[in-house]
Amino acid sequence: MAPQFHQTWSLFAPDPPTVEKSIEFRVFAQGEWRGWSDPGAELLEAHDAFRLSQASILFRINQNVAWRLWNDHQRWEDLSKNRTEHKRTSFFERSRAYQGAIHYAGARFREGAEEVLPDSIEVRIRLIPVPPPGGAEASPEFLRFPVYAAR
Repeated sequence: MAPQFHQTWSLFAPDPPTVEKSIEFRVFAQGEWRGWSDPGAELLEAHDAFRLSQASILFRINQNVAWRLWNDHQRWEDLSKNRTEHKRTSFFERSRAYQGAIHYAGARFREGAEEVLPDSIEVRIRLIPVPPPGGAEASPEFLRFPVYAAR
């Protein structure tokens, strides 16, 4: 039991993350679902190659979108007693983090597409547990979110 005025180490420094979060998306366009895209991977590679490039800012945006969406998912898990898919969909449709993730995914898709607009967008978060020192890498888990009808 913690004392009444208990202070964690996060008062001085944040706790190290236990999982790495990355946002991925896929789009339905021209009658087919495209493959899953992980914009964070290419941004991290570009950031590591040259730390003063614009990729570092874009990578931070990518991580912020993933973190906010994951945080809303945690809130949904904590608050929901009757977990039906309809209520979950309704929750995320009103979520600013979900709307931001859809907007981000659409913008990233349009950067590489030649004037193609997506009909639907689906986002997911890939969770990779951080292995302990000397530990084996674990398989990623995925949190999938409702498909957004773009048009």
